[in-house]
Amino acid sequence: MRAVLSPAAAFFVGYFAAVAVALAAPADPGGTVTFAWGDLIAGNADWIASGLVAIVLWMIRRLPGEIQAVIRTARVEQLLERAITYGVNSVVGAAAGRSLSVSVSQPVLASALQYALDRMPSALLKWVGGPPRLAEMIWARLDVATEAGRPDLDQLAGRIMAGQPA
Repeated sequence: MRAVLSPAAAFFVGYFAAVAVALAAPADPGGTVTFAWGDLIAGNADWIASGLVAIVLWMIRRLPGEIQAVIRTARVEQLLERAITYGVNSVVGAAAGRSLSVSVSQPVLASALQYALDRMPSALLKWVGGPPRLAEMIWARLDVATEAGRPDLDQLAGRIMAGQPA
């Protein structure tokens, strides 16, 4: 098994090695070398923090796909919950905990979808499957009365993406 340093880690290892060599100075003619570690760390705290962040991000990128999928799913679920809460709160006649009627369910869906599209990163939206799939996910989580039929979610998502009123 080969262990390979990332370019960022190799840079920071080389940087600190160069700083260590530069700071190591003989204290007396007898050849005793002193090294001020505290001064090195205090003077380079911003570089150390940047290096640690780069290494942590590199490690996160190397996580197995299943763990990344779990993290993305949690982000999507959290955003959908907030979007639905926003949709219910922004439409007159909708109330949390009650089934949504025919006249209220589509505006709630449109408002929640608009909220989610405004706040979702494009990479996460692509991972979800695009606006029509996001509309399906919101519709599935809404408490809609049985007489309210399923709207054309593809058409609704298209109108919202085009900036037209739902």
